[in-house]
Amino acid sequence: MGISVQEITLLRQQLLKEQILSRRTKEEDSERYRAALSRVSALEQSIRIHRDDKTTRLRELEAALKVVSGRSELHATLATTRQELASERVASVHTKGELELYVKLLEDEKQVSERSEP
Repeated sequence: MGISVQEITLLRQQLLKEQILSRRTKEEDSERYRAALSRVSALEQSIRIHRDDKTTRLRELEAALKVVSGRSELHATLATTRQELASERVASVHTKGELELYVKLLEDEKQVSERSEP
């Protein structure tokens, strides 16, 4: 019992079909691999750009923080100066009030002394 020519032909056709399918699969896998490598490369570049952007952004934020800190010190000084000015204004109002009171007392005393002198 041997294998017939027809069976050999069928086996060869199946083998060729499998080889063709295998070659196609290999080519598709190879293409997907190249696409994946390209995507990985693009993502790595994107990561580098983002890292550089973050570094740049951090530098910008640090510079802004220094400016704001300087402004904060100025604001604190300004607030203190405003409080001192307000205190001086209140003191000035009190002093004017006291001065007016003394002037009024002096005028009253002058009037009393003028009445008492005949």
